[in-house]
Amino acid sequence: INFNGAAAITITIPLNNDTLPEGHETFFVTLANPFNGTIIGINPLQIIILDDECLFAPVAAPGRIEAEDFICGGEGVAYHDSTPGNQGTSSYRFGEDVDVWNSAAASQGRYVGNTVAGEWLVYTLVVTETGRYDLSLAAAGTVSSQVRVEIDGVDVTGSVTLPGTGGGETFVEVAAAANLPLTVGVHQVRLFIISGGANLDYLALSPNTTDVL
Repeated sequence: INFNGAAAITITIPLNNDTLPEGHETFFVTLANPFNGTIIGINPLQIIILDDECLFAPVAAPGRIEAEDFICGGEGVAYHDSTPGNQGTSSYRFGEDVDVWNSAAASQGRYVGNTVAGEWLVYTLVVTETGRYDLSLAAAGTVSSQVRVEIDGVDVTGSVTLPGTGGGETFVEVAAAANLPLTVGVHQVRLFIISGGANLDYLALSPNTTDVL
C-alpha cells in the first residue's frame, strides 16, 4: 500500500468468520521505505484476531489470570481434567469438565477446585510492555500441594508449594517466580498440577522494580 502523500489512510482488512473455536490468531502490519518522513511508534504492529467462538479473551500483563478463565478447546487442548463434567457448584463454564465453584471468598466469586495430580489448565497472556515480572498464585486448601507454571512450553517456576491454609476457601497469595523476562506479544501459560488438593483462585503478574544488570 502506498500512502502517496496522504496525511492519513485507512486500511481495511476483511476477515472470513466461521464457527470453529480455533483460538486467537495474529498477523503483523509493517511500515517500510519512508520517503521524506520517519516511521515512529510500534513497527511492525501485531494485530490479534480474537476467536469469537470463545468468550475468554487474552489477559493482559501486568494483571490477574483468573483460574476459571482457561481458553476454549476442551479436554486435551484447554485443560486436562480427571473427571467428566463440572463437579463444582458454578455454571460459569457450562459444558466444560473443569470443576468450578462459586465462593464469595474468591476473586470474581469463583475458583477451580478438586485439583488432582496430572491435571492442567491453559491461558492466553498478552504482554503489553517488555520487561521483568513477578508471578504469584492465590490458592487455598486443607493440605499443601505443588504446582508449576509454564510459559510458551518452558517451566518458569519449578515446583511451587501451595501451603495448607486451614480451609478450602481461605485463599492466600504465594510467590512463584521473580524477575521473569517477558516480551511484548501473545504467550501461552499452562498451570500444571504436580500434587493435588489446592483450590485455585488466580495467577498474578506484576512488574518487578528491582534493577537487573
